[in-house]
Amino acid sequence: MAWIEKRMKVPDGKVVGLKAYLEADRLVKAKLFGDFFLYPEEKIDLIEKAIVEYDVQDLPVALNRVVKQEGIELCGITTESLCLLVKQVLL
Repeated sequence: MAWIEKRMKVPDGKVVGLKAYLEADRLVKAKLFGDFFLYPEEKIDLIEKAIVEYDVQDLPVALNRVVKQEGIELCGITTESLCLLVKQVLL
């Protein structure tokens, strides 16, 4: 059981970070931070929830679905960059 924090710079220069709580090599809590934007802001909880609920291999589809269904606009990050960050946390 431990908190892990990772940050990465995405290709356009924005920084995205993930503070994650791991239990038995599984994410149980996730908190995104960085200099990116998303609209509407309160929907970040849905993205964090998807990060915790889905396995790494299912995460790209799950994040794309959440973003599309909820009408979330990502500025400075992509669902692909979020998936890569989650993989780095789990290594």
